[in-house]
Amino acid sequence: NLAKHNFAAPNQLATIYYIKERVEDGRSYYTFEYGLRTPIYATTSFATLQVMADSLKILQI
Repeated sequence: NLAKHNFAAPNQLATIYYIKERVEDGRSYYTFEYGLRTPIYATTSFATLQVMADSLKILQI
């Protein structure tokens, strides 16, 4: 999945908690909350992605 392969280091376990889709001006935006965990720490973050013409842009992390 996207969080595991793009936002997580190889030793981190990625979990997606929430995804919201919205469409503005014909463009699809996805905001999701995800967590990354290792044996010694854990963190939770948000990211917003834009999908246009079969390409993916990371807008905000």
